[in-house]
Amino acid sequence: MAMNCEEVRQQIEFYVLGDLTGMERREIEVHLKNCSRCRAIEAEYVQLIAELRQSSQTVPPNVEFERNVLRSVEREIRSVAPRAGVSRTAAYAAGLAACLFISLAIWQLWVRRDADTKPASIKSSAAPLANIHSYSIPAYAISVPTSIADDMVVREHGIYLLCQDSSRANVAALDSKTGMQKWRSDIESYGFLTADETRVCCLAPGDSGRVDLVAIDAADGRTVWRYSQEKPNILPGLCAPAFSPGGRICWAVNTTIHMLRSSDGKVLWTHEIPGGGLLSTPVAVGEGLYVAGTAGLYYLDVASGERLWRAEYDFDVSHWVRPLLAVAQGQICVALRTVTGRSRLVRINSADRKAIWTKTVPWVSHLCLAGNRLYVRSQGVRALDMGSGELLWSFASTGCSPVTYANSLVWFVDSSEQGRLIALDERTGRTALDLTGIHSCNAFIELGDRGYVKTHDGVVHVILFEG
Repeated sequence: MAMNCEEVRQQIEFYVLGDLTGMERREIEVHLKNCSRCRAIEAEYVQLIAELRQSSQTVPPNVEFERNVLRSVEREIRSVAPRAGVSRTAAYAAGLAACLFISLAIWQLWVRRDADTKPASIKSSAAPLANIHSYSIPAYAISVPTSIADDMVVREHGIYLLCQDSSRANVAALDSKTGMQKWRSDIESYGFLTADETRVCCLAPGDSGRVDLVAIDAADGRTVWRYSQEKPNILPGLCAPAFSPGGRICWAVNTTIHMLRSSDGKVLWTHEIPGGGLLSTPVAVGEGLYVAGTAGLYYLDVASGERLWRAEYDFDVSHWVRPLLAVAQGQICVALRTVTGRSRLVRINSADRKAIWTKTVPWVSHLCLAGNRLYVRSQGVRALDMGSGELLWSFASTGCSPVTYANSLVWFVDSSEQGRLIALDERTGRTALDLTGIHSCNAFIELGDRGYVKTHDGVVHVILFEG
């Protein structure tokens, strides 16, 4: 009997990785010839794996980490074998081999122990930025190319980030002025950091393969509470938590939104989003909570979790890629991966829940909404008018860092051979600053007269703006 779409999609990652042979592979090949939607999913996996391979080639491997992953895979296969038949054991082994490859591609960690404190080369064409210099903090920080998991958080008196010791990663706090370590948490962490004035939250491995949301005291690194959930069953299933007004923290896991009290982790409510697929990081605005799913945009009551409205899409969306959501000053924009492999940008009117405009662009990796402009990382950086969706300017660039907006400038890292931190004028797209020697998939963060960016070598670069 020929395979149907559901059966093919359960095996497609193993097919792309070359882990299927014989009859199963031939049946999938026959199905793909006649099914455009499954071919689009196959193309997504091929592109993802190519990007992971390319990124992992730039980072020296951590041998001890690879050994630990291999040992874990071997233990899991041995535990499966007694309770499964030969074919099921082979399927488990193939799945674990796929997970092993993806883990090694994403989580190859490089800790820099001898940081170069020489300032990077700077070129500036904007007068307010003419008098700047930079230095580096040897933070012993983890770098994870292609992932948002190791995002750095900067507050007035602290930098919070992952630090590495042997094969274990922990959240650490550094003094934002000097780089001196203030504390280091005793819990192992996956990253996905967020913080307010009193708490630092991250994701951590829990018991029985679960994932925990952990709150850490920002003053001393003490663990305040843990909240456990089933681990997502697909690669990009983990999602960073987000603080909400009223002392709350929101976390999307699989298809469920969890709202917790940030002081003690008490569950205030949960809300299931129908339609399957991944959810965007929720965005709280006033008394409401926006979240984009692959079936529509949802607006929930932040206090109760009650669904207030839903806006549906009028095009086919991939369930394998997390939607991107940007909300600011009453404007809402969603980026969705289509089944053809491109992205559809949609500006939605919150009053009538209808699309004001839509625009198809190459695959979008990040959105930044500031004022009446939408900045998009999509085969370069693009600025769009939020009122009409019209392209205002574009800048050719490659790389994986998010786009950020600060002081009328658009910031990102270009992954050219020498690596460049670039700032563009928001109105014209012209280069205002070009700092070479920066390789990063992390966002540039500005705070006061300083800017911070964590690079692939595990160093935090601090840029001082004077005058």
